[in-house]
Amino acid sequence: MRIRPASSRLAVAAIALTGFIAASCASAEYVAIASARIANDDVTLEIGVGPCGATHSYEVLKIDGEAVTLRFEILTSKDTGDFVQTCLPLHMVELPEPLNGRQLIDGTTGEPVDVLPFP
Repeated sequence: MRIRPASSRLAVAAIALTGFIAASCASAEYVAIASARIANDDVTLEIGVGPCGATHSYEVLKIDGEAVTLRFEILTSKDTGDFVQTCLPLHMVELPEPLNGRQLIDGTTGEPVDVLPFP
């Protein structure tokens, strides 16, 4: 049995870790919008996306005269078991301009999302 020097083992570990990080970054996981409500100011949206225990980011993909397209990405998640079924994290989104009657489009599914007013 041949034992590699410590520097060689570290180099192999660094290459393996770099490959793991690159593979993790290459496959973004996007999640569908489950609910949306708009505030009276017409720029603040309350968006519900899952799963529970996940950290999300969002991106405004497109704004035109007819629609605003949003997409949510899961940044981190943890196993929450069956609780995922009953939990819907809410996120506040500030649009760069008023929704002004335009359709909200889910950038993950391409489908329109019903936008309800805040109660």
